Amino acid sequence: MEEELIRLYNGSKDSAMQMVDGKRVILGGFEEGLYSRKAAKALMVKYPGTVTISDDAGLLPQEAEVLKPKTLWVANVTGDPRYPAKIKKREFVDKRWTTYEDDNPVAKAMPLQEKALGSWFEYQGPGGLYSGREANKSYVIMPYRRVEMDVASARWFVNRSRPVGSHGSSEVYRKAIISRKSDFEPGPSWSLDELIAYLSYIDTNASLPPTEAKVRATAKRGHATKEAEDFKVLDAAREMRKRLYYYVVDPKVKLPTREEFEQFMLGVAGRPGDDNEALAEELVG
Repeated sequence: MEEELIRLYNGSKDSAMQMVDGKRVILGGFEEGLYSRKAAKALMVKYPGTVTISDDAGLLPQEAEVLKPKTLWVANVTGDPRYPAKIKKREFVDKRWTTYEDDNPVAKAMPLQEKALGSWFEYQGPGGLYSGREANKSYVIMPYRRVEMDVASARWFVNRSRPVGSHGSSEVYRKAIISRKSDFEPGPSWSLDELIAYLSYIDTNASLPPTEAKVRATAKRGHATKEAEDFKVLDAAREMRKRLYYYVVDPKVKLPTREEFEQFMLGVAGRPGDDNEALAEELVG
């Protein structure tokens, strides 16, 4: 008996990719495709809200409901270092339009908070039908954090967190996005050099900070103590984790699997055009 296939749609211009049973599964940008249930679920989990079941997938409503995610991750993306410090604004002042520069309100990381009014409901009481209201809900997402919410609340929160634009530019700078939680992500136990290598994998155009060896060499030239030297390395690693956070939570960024990253670190494989041997030599020595 042939396995039933699920038709998916990719709502992003970028391709969606996931490894399933050791094979690479890809759905092109703004394209539809047929996938096994396992592959369809894997793509939808990795790209929540972006890869969805096509409207004409032919599934029964209850079948489609099983594959839909029950929750979504919402990420606070204020303070993204790729955001400009200034934006252009336009206002009508003294009977004419004036364009000026102002601080970008989302250029610095900050907590996000939204309050939702409780829903009205009806209930039967001793004297007849009454109406009541559920308790208000407050959602808070701290900087560099993701929060898991039910699908409706997640989309509501992102819509409430209106993006910031700059006059004369099509770019928008978001406060919150529908995010993801991957199986393999950088963590506090990673060394500074591993974090730098991870950045070089996911963004070949990124400017790379000094490696651990260079940080220590600079500290030694300043006659720093061993404790001060270690602190500088830890501080540099902490700043790198903050920088990587914005890539990790962005569903449009292709993240490596553990195996892909380990091979990349060994200089065995990597992205096209990467000088893996040179990078490995600089990081590992």
